Amino acid sequence: MKNKDKEMIEEMVRLQCNFNAQVNPDWKVASNNWRSAIIAEAGELIDSTDYKWWKKTQQDLDNIRVEAIDILHFFISHLVEKYGEEEAIEIMLEGAEYVSSTN
Repeated sequence: MKNKDKEMIEEMVRLQCNFNAQVNPDWKVASNNWRSAIIAEAGELIDSTDYKWWKKTQQDLDNIRVEAIDILHFFISHLVEKYGEEEAIEIMLEGAEYVSSTN
């Protein structure tokens, strides 16, 4: 894993933590249901695709990107709340390394 990748993940975690603290200063102990939020966003993402072939819908790539980013925000928040910032970063790095190694 490149150093710039680690720096990017660290920055993502830092920014997410700062945003969450603006919304709720006690967010790390608020027991937010991040999993339900992720599931809800995944449903919104799916609705933005053209999976309903019987309705001849068009996929909305802009909204697919928005929903995917929302999922990432909730995933980072879940990891930080459950494991702390440093461990969340390590988990994300391990995931990124795994994805890189399978290509």
